Order: sequence, then C-alpha cells, then structure tokens
Amino acid sequence: MDLQMTIYRCVATGWQTGMLEAVLNADTTAKIQKEAGGVTGAFNKKSITNWLEKHNSEARLYSDAVENFLVSCAAYCVATYVIGIGDRHNDVSRFILETIATNKSM
Repeated sequence: MDLQMTIYRCVATGWQTGMLEAVLNADTTAKIQKEAGGVTGAFNKKSITNWLEKHNSEARLYSDAVENFLVSCAAYCVATYVIGIGDRHNDVSRFILETIATNKSM
C-alpha cells in the first residue's frame, strides 16, 4: 500500500534537540488556512480544497491530489502518534508542492 509518505532526514544533537531536513517549495497548513480567511481560516472547510484546486486545474490531477493528501495525512497522523512526536500542529504540517500539487514522487 502506497501511503504517499516522504521520509525526511533528521539528526539528534542532544536531549530533545536536533536538526531536520529543510522542506523547500512547501506551504504550512497554517499559511494555507490564513490565506483562506485570516485568523479564522482554520475554520474554513474549503481552505484545503481551494488550495488543491488552485494547484491542480485538471479534474484528474485534482482527484489524485485529494487522494494523495487524504492517504498521506492519515499515514503521517498515525506514524507521528506511534513514534511519539508531540509537536503536531498546523504550523509544522506541510504541503509539499512537488508531491501533492503536481503528483510527482520525490
């Protein structure tokens, strides 16, 4: 089963500290939601849909992007919970334009 996940590099530099691989060409969900409605954008049920539509004008590409988003979002939620990552919020979650918007594998 392809869970549409990308593994990023990280290096522990001490107790509860470290460095993560930079994710280029990406928007946080917080940024997407803020652009959709300011501080209330997180409550806008169409913010993610509109962002995906904006980056996928053809019906087939949009359908694939929605499927990739749903599968990868669920997979990342379970994986980060299982391994105990506590910093899961919409300023950390990222939509990777190269993967989700254009449906390219990395």
